[in-house]
Parts: sequence; structure tokens; C-alpha cells
Amino acid sequence: MSQDLNDIEWTSLARYLAGEGSAAEVEHWMSADPERSVWVGQLRQVFEARRRVPDNWDIEEELRRFRARVKAHANTEHALFKGGEASGTEPRPRRVFKPHPLRRGVWYTLGEFVIGIALLVTGWKFGNAWVTAHNATVAEAYTTYTTAPGERATITLPDGGTVALNVASRLKVPLNYMTDNHTVRLDGEGLFTVPHRTGTSLTVIAGAATVRVLGTSFTVRHYVTDTVTTVAVRDGKVAVGSAVVTANRSVVVGRNGIPSSQPVDTSLFTFATGTLTLNGLSLPAAIVELDRWYDADIRLADSTLTARRIGGEFATGSLADLVTILKMTLNVRVVRDGRVLTIFSER
Repeated sequence: MSQDLNDIEWTSLARYLAGEGSAAEVEHWMSADPERSVWVGQLRQVFEARRRVPDNWDIEEELRRFRARVKAHANTEHALFKGGEASGTEPRPRRVFKPHPLRRGVWYTLGEFVIGIALLVTGWKFGNAWVTAHNATVAEAYTTYTTAPGERATITLPDGGTVALNVASRLKVPLNYMTDNHTVRLDGEGLFTVPHRTGTSLTVIAGAATVRVLGTSFTVRHYVTDTVTTVAVRDGKVAVGSAVVTANRSVVVGRNGIPSSQPVDTSLFTFATGTLTLNGLSLPAAIVELDRWYDADIRLADSTLTARRIGGEFATGSLADLVTILKMTLNVRVVRDGRVLTIFSER
């Protein structure tokens, strides 16, 4: 484990735990060894349990001292870390730690990082039993990825699979994902691309639907405003309850959990490439989608507008773009006040 600790930039891990910067480096590091995911999960729990460190705490000095202690353990206590024989020689000099400019909150997290790892290193002295005693807690812990209205993201799972997360969505990935807990939870919409491999299948829970797959590309959608969960398969096949869904097919699952099969609507996949496709929705239903897509608050000033329908492809853009689109598509007048767009009928 000493090599594990040296393989990754300390500031990168601090930023990851603070929810800042790119998580790709840390997730790639964790994917190489299941124990690392468990370790980082336990460290995150330490963070959540602790309060902020005092303003006058010398974080840089504490980090230097802690790193020196870690290196000393690596050379003198074979039982503490895995890999290599204990040695009395000094470790090979490494690059001097020079912290990048970080926001105040990240320095606080870095301070908690020092405290948290110190606690975990102390625990490692008692062997793998310490980790085993915490497995039940880790099994219930998740890393949560969230997108706001108007925001999309691509999430890389620990095993290399990806999820194109649509606007206003949330994906929960278990911290022990690499130790065969491949059950993720989705609120919103995501396009999953899963590598083909043997072993534990990926399971996605969304609304009343449970989707299991060994290798494919498929979307799952269930927003809180949806009455059903929709699963659409682009390649491969998935199991939704007792039904097997093959390529170019989809199912909808109601609150009773029973899937109903139908041909796939290819517009279900376009969000992943930055295009919202509306197929002749009623204006009230379309407003729900447009509000999420553009982070808008669209209101109807005239009740007669509820009978209108709208269709077409809507690229990501600004609220000004949305105003232009609504005017041209619906032949209406739109008044904007910040995020609020009020639609009036043209008399």
C-alpha cells in the first residue's frame, strides 16, 4: 500500500474528496486495485464524520509530517503495508510537495485528509481485520454524481464503463463497486456503455425497474415527474425484471414493476450527444423537458396554449437561444425575466 500512496498526487486525491477538479485520475487509480476503492470510501466517511479544522491549523506542515510518517512505516513495518521487504534505508527522494493554489474549502479538506489517513494508517497496524469490520458500513456508502438543470456529465465507472448523465440527474455508485457490488441507482436519465466481461453484471435501479446487463449500450430514464421507467437498448441486451430486451427494443415499467415491450425510439439516445428531441409533445409536457434542458422556468400566460404541441431537435444553448426557438416554433411572444420565460399568444 505504500506504493499505492505514492502513486497518486496528494492534491488530486484532496480535490477528488472535495468534489473539485477532474476525478479521472483518481478513478483510474482506484480501478487498478479493489482495495483502493474500499480505502477511499472509508476515508470519505471519516471526512463526513469530522467537523472543519481550525483556521489557524498549519496544514502544509502537518501534511509534510504525515507523509514522512507514511514513508517511515513503509520502510519499517512490513505488516502495515503490502509490497516489498522492510528496509532501514531511506526511501528514494521524491518530488517536494508544493501545493497548488486551492480554494479555502479544499485546504480544509486537505487538512481532514491528513487526519483521516492518519486514522486509517493506525488501523492498518491491526491487519485486514480492521477493514473487514467496516465492510457492512462501506457496502451502504455511495459516491453520488449530480447534474443540475442545463448540465450534463460523463461519468466513468470504476471498471471502465461510462454513463452519459443527462440534465438534472443523479447517479449513486457504491464505494465497494470493485469488490463485486455493481448495483447503481439512478434518478433522472443516463446512457450506459458497459464493457463486455464475465463476472458480476451491472445492475441499475431506477424507479420500479431493475435493469441487469453484462455488456451493452442502453439508456435508463426515470425522473420524479415520470410515471414510468423507460429502458431502451442500442446494442446488446439487458434483463428488466423477467423480460429480456434486445437491441433496438425498449420497455416501459410502471409502478407495478411489470415491463411492457415496444420498438425503440432513437430519440431516446440523442441527449448523450447534446440534442434534446421532442416528438410532438403537448406544450405543458414539453415545458418540463425544456426547463430541465435549459435550466429555465417557462410559464404560460394564456391557458389556450396548453393545446399546442411542439416537436423538433433542440441543441444545448443559452436562454436567449431558447427564446428565439419558442418564438419561431410556436409563433408566440416570449417575455424574459432572468430564468423566467412567460409565453403569450400572438393576437
